[in-house]
Amino acid sequence: MLLQKLNKLDYIGAANQLLLWDKITSPATGKKVTHNSLTSRRKQERELFLTHAV
Repeated sequence: MLLQKLNKLDYIGAANQLLLWDKITSPATGKKVTHNSLTSRRKQERELFLTHAV
């Protein structure tokens, strides 16, 4: 979806897709879980992307 939005020049939509990549596989359960530091990092990456894309 991210690549599709970039190809359509939908930079805001593409930036929002970055926020979806904030999960890790829990060693305890083997399931995908949200990771706080990844969430924070993706927000920062989104902001950086938007400052250069728009």
